[in-house]
Amino acid sequence: TCRVCHAVMDPVAGLFKNWSHAGQYRDRDWMVCGEDTGNPNYNQSLCVRPPGYRGEERPVDDEYRSLQWLGERLATDERFALSTIQVLVKGLVGDSPVLVPTDRNAFEYEAQLRAHLAQAAFFKNTQDRFINNGYNLKGSIKDVLKGPYFRAKGASAPDALLRDELLVGNVGRGRI
Repeated sequence: TCRVCHAVMDPVAGLFKNWSHAGQYRDRDWMVCGEDTGNPNYNQSLCVRPPGYRGEERPVDDEYRSLQWLGERLATDERFALSTIQVLVKGLVGDSPVLVPTDRNAFEYEAQLRAHLAQAAFFKNTQDRFINNGYNLKGSIKDVLKGPYFRAKGASAPDALLRDELLVGNVGRGRI
């Protein structure tokens, strides 16, 4: 039903209640859920979720800085750090994250799974260092440049990795 998605989206949407559809800040208390929008599907009983993020309600004192409050939570969400690392790798190396293989009967399933797990471990280690270093992007850039998915032009991959071409299919593709 609609409620499943709206349980996640409505609290976040409620943080935007002082912003119009045109992006203009409305300085008085606008009750988006309390307004009769003229929509025949409008149902006041669906508008009961208070503004918040991931189960945490926005404090009343932060009502007029709702988006700043949301930004503070988004920036400390581990998913933000992981996404940052994935975007960084994509930008520097040029490859998207290796997806989890879905066809267990595929000829190269095991190699693809190992490639995914190896990259996921690299992302997790780099993500942890990013968080532990106070979200310092410079350190993460160094981690990616020194990592197995980037190499200077003319450098060679370690011989042990060359045994499984699928595992290293994307290793060293980034160039300076």
